[in-house]
Amino acid sequence: MLRAAAGIAVIFLAACATVPPPIPETTVPPADWAARTAALAAVQDWTLNGRVALHNGHDAWSAGLHWTQRRDAYRVSLYGPLGQGVVQMDGDGSGGVLRLADDKTFKSSNMEDLLYRELGWHIPVDGLRFWARGLPVPDAPTHYAFDAQGRLVWLEQFGWHVAYLRYTRVDRLALPQRVDITRRKLSVKLVVDQWDVTPR
Repeated sequence: MLRAAAGIAVIFLAACATVPPPIPETTVPPADWAARTAALAAVQDWTLNGRVALHNGHDAWSAGLHWTQRRDAYRVSLYGPLGQGVVQMDGDGSGGVLRLADDKTFKSSNMEDLLYRELGWHIPVDGLRFWARGLPVPDAPTHYAFDAQGRLVWLEQFGWHVAYLRYTRVDRLALPQRVDITRRKLSVKLVVDQWDVTPR
């Protein structure tokens, strides 16, 4: 089972390994950056469907992804990690619940610690709901660069490097379609197949 899952992950990672052409970039925020971030921050109810792959330098995993966000509350379902069924995460600002394919349930006030303890995945849960929309986490030290269209090319926060390799247009917004998130030997690759954005 583990070998089959690793094979799927290798195929997924190989498909993501295509190097895009260099993007001219600048570290100077565009004139409308405040308006852009306000428009993206106003999108607090959204759903995405896609795929995610993780690599920690030794092992690789991949899964289908369904993510629903309603203000601070979220439900993230991962389909097929390690060849299993569904791993589901439900949480908000006060903590979260992790449900595994064998119906085991775990609770914690810190979802990142819970994922690492139970699955060995160190995933920046709190940052992801901002980074997935192409936003820095508010009120946190940030380094970033922009392309000629004023979109983020990359940002760095909390020791994580978030690279935006592709965007798509959704309701007049430029939303990320391919995001690579790395820190040390850990990498998280996110590919969004579909966004569903509900205005505030």
